[in-house]
Amino acid sequence: MDDKSKVSLFAFATLFGICVLATSLGAAAQTTSQPTITKDDFDTYRLYYSLFKRVQGVEILAQRSEARGTDPHHDTRRIMLKEFGNLSDQEGEILRKIALDAVAKTNALRQQWKDAADAFQQQNKAPLTGKTITPQLRQQKQHIERQRFQTTVDHISQLKAALGAARFQQLDSWVRTEMHN
Repeated sequence: MDDKSKVSLFAFATLFGICVLATSLGAAAQTTSQPTITKDDFDTYRLYYSLFKRVQGVEILAQRSEARGTDPHHDTRRIMLKEFGNLSDQEGEILRKIALDAVAKTNALRQQWKDAADAFQQQNKAPLTGKTITPQLRQQKQHIERQRFQTTVDHISQLKAALGAARFQQLDSWVRTEMHN
């Protein structure tokens, strides 16, 4: 083998090694930075997100009743929140505050994605589909979805801390029974 061939072979081997290393580091970075979401994690997210949205619905109904003057003692909110796992008035208020914050934050993230998708469609004069989405935009969508998931999980943790383990367990049992339907 002449010197020119040795240099070419060495350059190829070096380039190949760098590519393999970069690929493995990229895969390692992906697995460490984004843990896998299990089916149980997703089910819990879905159930509590539904609960949080239902609390938002109760809030909307209560505000409408109060605006019409038909609920001067705020009974609509209190009675409906009490039905969620037989919560006390204080616990219902804790749930209400945490749920409304969770919904507001996840809605803001949803709007972030909508704005990015709208900007893409305006810039490209084409609808956003699985075929037209860019890798960057797909990654942005995945990041936003992961943030929405994490926001809900964080609010579940806040709820558990605020209610205490025993009361949270009772609420959790109710959520898993009633919200599952």
